[in-house]
Amino acid sequence: MKNSQSDLSSEDELLTTSSSISTDSDHEDSSGERRWQCGIFSPTISQFDGKPGVCDAIPLVGRTPLDYFHLFFDETIIHHIVDETNRCYSQNPVGERQHMADWKDVSLGEMYTFFAITMLTGLIDKNRIQDYWSTDPLLSTPIFGQYFTRNRYQDILRYMHFANNEDFSGHDRLEQIRPIINNFKRKFSNCVNPTRNLCIDESLILWKGRLEFKQYIPSKRRLFGIKLFELVDAQTKFIFDFIVYTGLSTKFQNTPGLGVGGSIVMELMQRYLNKGHNLYVDNWYASPALFELLHRNKTGACGTVRKNRKGLPSLTAKLNTGESQYSHTNILLALKWQDKREVLILSTIHSPVYVNTGKIDRRTGEDIRKPLCILDYTKSMGGVDSVDMQISFSECVRKYYNNISFDESIFSILNPFIMIRNSLLYHYQSLTNSYFHQI
Repeated sequence: MKNSQSDLSSEDELLTTSSSISTDSDHEDSSGERRWQCGIFSPTISQFDGKPGVCDAIPLVGRTPLDYFHLFFDETIIHHIVDETNRCYSQNPVGERQHMADWKDVSLGEMYTFFAITMLTGLIDKNRIQDYWSTDPLLSTPIFGQYFTRNRYQDILRYMHFANNEDFSGHDRLEQIRPIINNFKRKFSNCVNPTRNLCIDESLILWKGRLEFKQYIPSKRRLFGIKLFELVDAQTKFIFDFIVYTGLSTKFQNTPGLGVGGSIVMELMQRYLNKGHNLYVDNWYASPALFELLHRNKTGACGTVRKNRKGLPSLTAKLNTGESQYSHTNILLALKWQDKREVLILSTIHSPVYVNTGKIDRRTGEDIRKPLCILDYTKSMGGVDSVDMQISFSECVRKYYNNISFDESIFSILNPFIMIRNSLLYHYQSLTNSYFHQI
């Protein structure tokens, strides 16, 4: 069905939500084919029964920013890093350690300080690590020299380790950092409950060196690096889960019929199914099969979709700017909208309605209207982009697993910052960079 903005002007709101879930027979005929049709479409939306916010077991009163940080970066994990770093030094041949005769084992407090100084390098941009200890009046940053000599900092960086070299099997490309990954994944999901709308997208950790699973994503701020798939709260920007992409050896449960993208979605969403969440994804993940599976698990979905995805209807009408064409099954809406370029979007939670954007067309003076599914998608998919802007380190350190660890340590700052900002204690007040200075 083809529509202009005015054709749907009387339908400006989503329909009332319902807890009913369609079965396979609701949208397939007896041959198993998906039945697409024109006409009025009313989505069947599951009721959201989640309890957003900080988990009840975590007290809010009397907490400082550092307390929130320690929820994710506690002494247990720092002790582990200290032990493995000291072990790594002792495992190296004596000949390689001769130039470091003054080495002493790293302590718990020193390791915390090391991470704090490393995080600070993300706020103060310099070309090389050595420049942070420069005595040149034009470049000097004395705070670094107050806590570490340059050599001591670089020695710790050289031997920093997160797992025992003697335990490596060679079957997992992330063995060297797997304990840290598991720690953060567990704590991110156990501290906070998400709001209704979630999004999944890719993030890129900067890496310029040689690496078998280095990725190129031209749409990201960093073109080359280590790719992460992240599940993010679309409202608060809290990171709930992530998967580090290592090529064919990436660890996730394969879901038959969904391919890699759909399987990654189901892996990240497994804790949050059957709760009435709405998930927003881009065209790398979206497909009719994935959205139907999510719908059967009481999870709505919306996202741009590639034209060649299996099971999509034929939407071939020639459209003018602002016009749309759509088709639907009992649970799926496929809508093509003409902007500067053609946009194809799939949704189980939207009707094909237009709403005001709040902007005025300068030429005609009329309100600019867009399909509601387009506006909601654009608004909700900004979560990962916000994270990307915060985890930009200027220096690309020598070991790729250190880069992953340092960027995850930034996650462990961003997540407690979000917890503070959204807790009842702070009433959504605006927090400044003083939070990061306290950490």
